[in-house]
Amino acid sequence: VVVVVLVAVLVVTAAVFDVESKAYIEHQLDQRVDANQPGANARFDIQGFPWLTGLLAHGRLSKVTVHEDRVSQGDFVLTDVVVTVTDVRINRHQLLDQRQLAITSIASGTLTAQMSQADLAQLLGVPITLGNGTATVTVAGVPVTAGVSVRNGQLTVDTGVVPVTVAIPSIPSLPCLAQVTVLPGHLDGSCGFSQIPAAWLG
Repeated sequence: VVVVVLVAVLVVTAAVFDVESKAYIEHQLDQRVDANQPGANARFDIQGFPWLTGLLAHGRLSKVTVHEDRVSQGDFVLTDVVVTVTDVRINRHQLLDQRQLAITSIASGTLTAQMSQADLAQLLGVPITLGNGTATVTVAGVPVTAGVSVRNGQLTVDTGVVPVTVAIPSIPSLPCLAQVTVLPGHLDGSCGFSQIPAAWLG
């Protein structure tokens, strides 16, 4: 009975430590991103349980996701940003000796984000209405159907006459933006990447 109770206590203690250490690392990452991107309100989630075993034994986190409310630079504004990365490699010695999380590499990552119709109009400097797969730009009081795309690092709205383009700024919390989909009231943006997001680096 004593052995069973002792094992149970050890299991519970290990589980509590796992949860507490996970919260500590997540909080450290939250603060790191928020320092690089004011207003982001980053919320990290290290997935998998127990996660600490893999980290200490192999310096590896299988999957990490961060949600950010707002990523912006000037009039370029994205909301509901979700970044997910897999096979995150960590410097174990720095973590154990200094309690600092140093990410050394990732296998792959994906990003999804939104840009509202109002923020897009502010960015372009022209009235625009976003529908289901369609965009309408008002030119000299006349509504004109337009295509919206990302090309060569620029967000482009093309009416078939003179396209309006805006360079996608370099933002620490934004590893990439490769394509957009037009939906009623907003754009859905997405991309894939293999480099560590700059805002995650210490």
